Amino acid sequence: MQSYHVHILRWMVFASMLIPLFIEPNQTPFHVPTATSASPSLQDTPTALVSGEPISGFTLADPKLFWYTIPGCIPKLASAEPVDGLTEAISRIPTYGGEIRRLFYRGADEVGGPCGQQNRQFRPTSNIIADENYIYWIDGEGLQRLSTNANPGDAPEVLSANVQSNISAELAFYDNDIFALVKTGDFSNPSTTIRRITKTDGSTTTIATYPTGATRDLATDDTFVYWVINGSLRRYNPDTGGTTTPIANNVTSYYPEGTRPCRGANCTPSQYVFFAQGRQLFRYNNANSATSGALYTSSDTTASIFEITGDTTSIFFFEQRPLSCEPFCTYNDVLLRMGRTGGTAEPLYSANGVFSTPTLGLTTNGTFLFWNFDGLQRLPNDAEALPVVDMEITGLEVTQGIQSLSNTIQLIEDRRTFVRVYVRSKEAGKSVAGVTARLERVGNSPFGGLKPVNSVGPNITVKPSPDRNNLNDSFLFELPWSWTTGSLTLKATLNPFQYPLEPSYGADNQRNIAILFKPSPRLEVQFVAFGYDLNNQTYYPRLDKDIVQTYSWIRRAYPLATTPGFADDPSPGFRPSLWYVGDSNLGSYVDQSADLCDDLYPDDDDDPSLCASAYTNMQMDAMRDLYGISANVFMYGMISDAAGFFPRGQACCGDNVSTGPTGSGSWGWDFDGSYADWYAGHEIGHTLGRKHPAKNADNPETEAREGCGHSPSDPSYPYNDAKIGPSNGQIAGFDFGDPEFGIPRAVYPSSLWYDLMSYCNNQWISDYTYNGMYNFMMGNTTTALTSVAPQATDNFLGVYGYIDPIDKQAFVTNAKRLNEVASLPPIQAGDYSIKLLNSQNQVLADYPFTPEEVEDNEQPLLSFGQIVDFKPGTFKVNLVEIASGTVLKSLSVSANAPTINNVQVQSTQNPVDGTVTLRWNASDSDGDALTFDVFYSRDGGMSFQPVQMNTGNTSIAVDTTRLGGGNAIFRVIASDGVQSAQADSPPFTMANKPPQPNILTPGAGTTVQYGQLVNFSGAAFDLQDGSIPDNKLVWKNQKGTLGSGPLLSIDDLPVGMNKITLTATNSAGQSASAMITVIVEDDLTLPGPTLSVGPTQIGWHVGAGSTQKQNAQISISNAGNGVLTWSVSENAPWLTLSATSGTAPTMLTLTADPAGLPDGQTAETTLTITAKNGSQPVGTATIPVSLGVGDAYQNFRPTIPKQHVYLPLTVR
Repeated sequence: MQSYHVHILRWMVFASMLIPLFIEPNQTPFHVPTATSASPSLQDTPTALVSGEPISGFTLADPKLFWYTIPGCIPKLASAEPVDGLTEAISRIPTYGGEIRRLFYRGADEVGGPCGQQNRQFRPTSNIIADENYIYWIDGEGLQRLSTNANPGDAPEVLSANVQSNISAELAFYDNDIFALVKTGDFSNPSTTIRRITKTDGSTTTIATYPTGATRDLATDDTFVYWVINGSLRRYNPDTGGTTTPIANNVTSYYPEGTRPCRGANCTPSQYVFFAQGRQLFRYNNANSATSGALYTSSDTTASIFEITGDTTSIFFFEQRPLSCEPFCTYNDVLLRMGRTGGTAEPLYSANGVFSTPTLGLTTNGTFLFWNFDGLQRLPNDAEALPVVDMEITGLEVTQGIQSLSNTIQLIEDRRTFVRVYVRSKEAGKSVAGVTARLERVGNSPFGGLKPVNSVGPNITVKPSPDRNNLNDSFLFELPWSWTTGSLTLKATLNPFQYPLEPSYGADNQRNIAILFKPSPRLEVQFVAFGYDLNNQTYYPRLDKDIVQTYSWIRRAYPLATTPGFADDPSPGFRPSLWYVGDSNLGSYVDQSADLCDDLYPDDDDDPSLCASAYTNMQMDAMRDLYGISANVFMYGMISDAAGFFPRGQACCGDNVSTGPTGSGSWGWDFDGSYADWYAGHEIGHTLGRKHPAKNADNPETEAREGCGHSPSDPSYPYNDAKIGPSNGQIAGFDFGDPEFGIPRAVYPSSLWYDLMSYCNNQWISDYTYNGMYNFMMGNTTTALTSVAPQATDNFLGVYGYIDPIDKQAFVTNAKRLNEVASLPPIQAGDYSIKLLNSQNQVLADYPFTPEEVEDNEQPLLSFGQIVDFKPGTFKVNLVEIASGTVLKSLSVSANAPTINNVQVQSTQNPVDGTVTLRWNASDSDGDALTFDVFYSRDGGMSFQPVQMNTGNTSIAVDTTRLGGGNAIFRVIASDGVQSAQADSPPFTMANKPPQPNILTPGAGTTVQYGQLVNFSGAAFDLQDGSIPDNKLVWKNQKGTLGSGPLLSIDDLPVGMNKITLTATNSAGQSASAMITVIVEDDLTLPGPTLSVGPTQIGWHVGAGSTQKQNAQISISNAGNGVLTWSVSENAPWLTLSATSGTAPTMLTLTADPAGLPDGQTAETTLTITAKNGSQPVGTATIPVSLGVGDAYQNFRPTIPKQHVYLPLTVR
């Protein structure tokens, strides 16, 4: 019986003297009570779920316990100062232990005041009851309810103003209604009304009224409603109405059990009510109106049984035994357990020295007993009947993308960091469901114990043989941003709330690890999104899927801080910048119709798809010299494949320059909607000094393509088959994912993933490449991009192109006479020369130079890019092989430079905005055809940004939304092939642009459980300022400001839907916001059967002609309670499975047979694993499986017709 308000006022007086005030809302209770236990067993010792705060009453709504605290009004005693217990709160905690959450909270500073003058808002006169949706109580204004998802600051609502009391009341649920016992009138002799209230609309019905008499102890079961009037226990049938039925007199306490079915031919269902009369316990059967004899009689004649509850096997009750009444009466309250039919009562717990008769609220969820004494206590109903399995922590792994089990791979400051806590059950064949863990930083931290962030929730199933490749076979934690710097020690605790039960909670339940974060390098990359025209359509790389997703991949894989930022941000990390540059010539290189394509790649063995990247790399090399991009800033060009042609990438032809294609092809293994990301990772990796692994590579001495087809450039690569780690599985990759692009967190086993510098499928980064990149970048750190004025003004000639040393010819991609350049690249004398000759063929100037070798090309090829002094009277420019005197290429120089003028922005708007037309006039007295390059400056010509290259028109449409605002000019450079002229537009005002904020993490619609850490990261690309200062990046939710800056860690977001906004404001006063929703749930139900598989992708890559069968295993686990069966389907003839159905946990073996598969292709299929609990589906997992054979990239066709796809070449 849960009569929990009868003695509440007098109990609060004494309890408030004895109990400290309260714990903070996020404080984790580990307190073990000091009350004595009758059993020495560890499991028979109560656990204090909540301690250190006065609990005025509680209710069980499994798996939650709700309790409330109201301020005491305590008289001053001669022996002690009064306790200032002035808090109003409604709180909850899981029945199995965990963090406290406040649903309603007003601290002492809000309540305040002496007795009678307190600012009270929460004045319950009844017990509280709770269902799934609401907590209910009665006060002087009516029957109130508060959402179980409420947060501090949310107000309760009145469900029924007709049910109110300023004296006392009691509540109990019956079906979808609430019954209330309400006392009104005079305090000394109140009248009592029993009411029935509908939960849906608050309508009320009066059941009974008692003008006088002691009415108390309202309770219900599944059939009846009960209460006690003047010691008489009454029963009422809500379905039939009518009068009440007396059950027994002189009742001090009772427990209505409800209908209990039975099995067998000769049994009768029971509807028992257990009741106490003083020191005796009886049983009444509603089914036949029979009362048993005394099931129990206390040996203490002065004892009184005052609370009763039960489960399927036992009855539990508190018995109060008087001790002394000087100066106040004190008692010994003993908790006893007895069989349902009577017999010996076994004492479980004793609370000595209790004042008066407390209301302990004894109740059970069938597994544990709960009551309130010195905090909320929990005790197993029958510890011997519960499974007790010992568990242990076996290891901790701190990973940022690639890590060994012994944590030997370096950690980088300010990089997203995850901790995997490996655990196991120590009993063979016994898995333990519903287990949680916590991770804390040793020492002071604003965060308490971190909750796991596993995809299945903070509770998992601990297995005796867990699999590292299944993320949910271990606990996963993400560190707050503030923990990812310097040195720190982490402590993991397994099963911190001692549920499920273990025989002991010793040292093997905890594990510490000391870690050190090293400084991050800085990597700045100038991305150039090239646009071209083909078939009357313009093609650019996709901003989100190609460009931004590439940023994401580099941040997830490279050894860099993952802090957001752009090129003008000097802090460490990945710092990209972006130009959109249209090029009217590029389309002919993409479709390979340009003469240069045949010139550079004339043989059948050559690959003309390299033509476009050869051209753009030279264009970017020229941009670096002409427009002031530092030599240590990497330039990466992107070319879309959407026109139906694949522009194969390469790293060549200038300092730190490379180009790659963009598109949506899957390549047989990459299903995130873009291959631009890892392709750029490979290319930029070359510029960071990384070469192709010699393992699983092609043998250049043969005509065939061996291995994955890449060159054997790096003989030091340590791992067989170019995989990311050794065959023993000591090292594993970890992708922390990107929800914006639908990329989940994943483990990448070293047996199935290959280094990104290879041409193999399933690319990720190895520790070898990770460390190599880190060392290179630390030794070649880039500085923040700044505007660079022309560093040299004179008469210059820039010449860029390629040399075929076998056929002795040269191909010029860019030649231009200029009056000013941003930098003069060094010229190193070598075997070739740039010669300037006059009309009499006399040499005016001779500039010997050394070209660079283009590696990996089928035929020898050299690249060059030089700026030399131009000499008046130059009639032609010859590229000469010095040894033989052979002229490889001759460029004619016209007598006259073009003329250009009247550069005008055709816009009536001021400031200029939107898409506008830029026009100019130009002519050439020699009759040469002219091309034009267009540039934009908003710093008075100090620096320029390319807008359009090589147009043959005297006007272009300019999308100014891609250009920053301010006082601006356009510059147009006209060229007749060598001679050039330039003209600027009149200065004009370009409209200021708002920043473009973007919330990088978490993803929109992210769902977490209350108390789980959420790491926010955001950035704002700004055409005005580049990056936005931290104090101008402001995070808010519906409650107010959360913080500022690009990074924010929060573990106490309010329950419900949080509308998270990131607002950026630039120096022009322009603001913009990005918004996502983060849903915080408070579902404490331990998961039922829950499918978890790992790894989530399978892939192999074997050499051409291989017949060696390949094996891999998939762990199929149940991360929750209950029984999970599974079945799997697939239809690939080259793949066989060790089983097609079973019961979790299972290790499913996959065997792939490459025999008969064509060389140069990737076969792919999908495993579909369907899980059930009985006949009920509970989850589906789809696992991509691929098998690449030989140089699969030679013949792979993406989502474009009739084009071969290759990985990039490399030039050193």
